[in-house]
Amino acid sequence: MAKGKTVEKPVEAPPAKPKKTKLIILAIVAVLLLGGGGLSTLYLMSDGKKKGDSRHSKEEKEKLPVFVTLEKFTVNLPSADGVDHFLMIGVDVMVEDVKTAEVIKAHMPEIRNGLLLLLSSRTVEGLSTLEGKKKLSADIVKQVNEPLHLKEGEKAALDALFSEFVIQ
Repeated sequence: MAKGKTVEKPVEAPPAKPKKTKLIILAIVAVLLLGGGGLSTLYLMSDGKKKGDSRHSKEEKEKLPVFVTLEKFTVNLPSADGVDHFLMIGVDVMVEDVKTAEVIKAHMPEIRNGLLLLLSSRTVEGLSTLEGKKKLSADIVKQVNEPLHLKEGEKAALDALFSEFVIQ
């Protein structure tokens, strides 16, 4: 062999990356996809309720009203013309919640007695006007609340709504 000549070895290609790195990358992507899917499913199942979600807190504040339907009342009404008149009235009382409705139902005999006395004390002329009907509604609320012995400022009945109102 000759001196001075160097023999170059053929350059070998760098070793190929092991298949393990592809497998690890695929596993990470799969975990991220599954985790994201799981979190989105959890969010949808919880209906997006968060403490700060104003949409749901607004709906929770707006509770559906609860009504107590009183039996119909029929009473004789005095009138200035001397003719016999009667009043047939149906009343629904709006209350805050179901518990309050149960309390009102427990005191129903006292409430009905007070309402019969109240209604029979009205006159045809007084109930013929819109103002007379509004005043009667407010008086019915007071009469429903009276036998419940509520604290100052508390109200069980919030409003009285007429479902029937016939004077004859």
